[in-house]
Amino acid sequence: MSRSTRKRLSARKGAPVGRRRSLPLRFLLPSLLLVAVMTMLMLRGYVNSEILADHRVSSETASDRVPSEVHESGPVLDTRGDRVTSLSVPDDSIVLTFDDGPDPTWTPKVLDVLKKHRAHAVFFVTGTMASRHPDLVRRMVDEGHEVGLHTFNHPDLSLQSKSRIDWELSQNQLALVGAAGIRSSLFRPPYSSFADAMDNASWPVTQYVGTLGYITVVNDTDTEDWRRPGVGEIIRRATPEDGKGAIVLMHDSGGDRSQTVAALDR
Repeated sequence: MSRSTRKRLSARKGAPVGRRRSLPLRFLLPSLLLVAVMTMLMLRGYVNSEILADHRVSSETASDRVPSEVHESGPVLDTRGDRVTSLSVPDDSIVLTFDDGPDPTWTPKVLDVLKKHRAHAVFFVTGTMASRHPDLVRRMVDEGHEVGLHTFNHPDLSLQSKSRIDWELSQNQLALVGAAGIRSSLFRPPYSSFADAMDNASWPVTQYVGTLGYITVVNDTDTEDWRRPGVGEIIRRATPEDGKGAIVLMHDSGGDRSQTVAALDR
C-alpha cells in the first residue's frame, strides 16, 4: 500500500494526518502540580520519619547463642573479621557520646559546653536529623568531634531484614556525605545498651554490620537522661565507679535536654 493510499484511508476515518492528540493544557498543568505536591509530601515524610518508620522495639530474648566473650567484652565490638575483637576505655578516662541528633535547639548548647571545656565527643546521628540540620553536622566535624551512624529512621534493627539494615545504613551514610562530606565506620544500634545485654536478637545484627565494615559501639554507663531524672542523678549515672574507664551514653535530641546540658557543664 502506497503512502498516498494510507493517507486517504486515514482521512476517511476522520483521523488527522501526521498529528497526535495531546492532553489539553487545562488538564496538563493541574496534573503536573499534583505530581509535584505528592513528590514534596513524600520527601517530607521520608525526611521526617513519617514514611518507612518502624517504632517497634523487640522484647528481651535468650542469649545462649551469643559468645560468652562478647558478654565479658568492652563496649567497642569489631566483628569485621573471622574473630570478634573488642576494646575498652582506659581507666580514669571517659568517652562522651550523644545519640539521636542533631537537634536545632539542644545540639548547639551541647557543642557550646564542650567547646567551653575544650572537650570532644562522639555524636551518633540519625539520617533524618542530619538531612534536616546539615549545618550542625558540619559544626561537629569542624570542632573536632567524631560522628557515627545511628540509622536513618531509628528502628530496632533486630526486627528488620538484612535489606532494610542495608538501606538504613546506606541512607545514613548519604546524609553524612551530603551534610559534611564525610563517611563513618562507627555505628551504634538504636535501643542498644551494654555488651553484656547482647541477646539472640541483637547479636546477629552486630555480626551482620561487621560484614558491611562497621564497628559497633555500645556503652558502659547509661545516664537515662531521656527520663529527665535531675542533673545530679544524670551525673551520678554517668560517672563510672572506682575510676574505671567508660563510654557514657547521653542524648542531644528527642525532647527537653536542659538537664543533660547542665549535667555536662558540671
